[in-house]
Amino acid sequence: MVMHPWPFISGRKVICLRLELREGKQHCQKDTPALLARVLRDARRITDQPILVRLDGGNDSIDNIDIILEHNQNQTIDEAAVDFIIKWNPRRVDKDEWLKTAEQQGCWAYPREGKRTAIFSETVTRTWKGYDYQVRRVIRISERTIDKHGQILLIPELELEPESVTSLRHRSQALDYTANSKQIPASNNSPPVNLPPMHSCWQ
Repeated sequence: MVMHPWPFISGRKVICLRLELREGKQHCQKDTPALLARVLRDARRITDQPILVRLDGGNDSIDNIDIILEHNQNQTIDEAAVDFIIKWNPRRVDKDEWLKTAEQQGCWAYPREGKRTAIFSETVTRTWKGYDYQVRRVIRISERTIDKHGQILLIPELELEPESVTSLRHRSQALDYTANSKQIPASNNSPPVNLPPMHSCWQ
């Protein structure tokens, strides 16, 4: 049986909060919500400062977001909120439809001849256990008419680069959540983070 470690690391001082061994065949999301809840409690024993949770695309699940929101609701007034950046798992996507959206909403950059890239965000609603959660999803799409070797392409090549699902508005501002009629306050003191390069239209 192959085992692999799954660490939770905290802060610039690289404090290992938990280290869990799992079977190699186990999906990374299995049992993660319960583990995440324990890790957040551990983190609060160390600091009352803002916390930013970063998870990979395999953990793009509303279960994890719900754990973070529940943790925020149960905090004391002296404890800063927890925000998250989770790599978006696009699963089934239509690149042509995303290109149409980018034409309307995106800010285009031209890194070289024959290539343009747009990045934009949208607010999406996810439903879980009867509650609706609004999160911000960030998308990057590239269109190439000339490849990196200078070859002109007969058909433009589209590449969708999944970015993130996040509670952050713009760097240090968090997103308001609405779960049915319950307002979950946004954090005003979220930690500064290095997000993927954004164009000025990402408000």
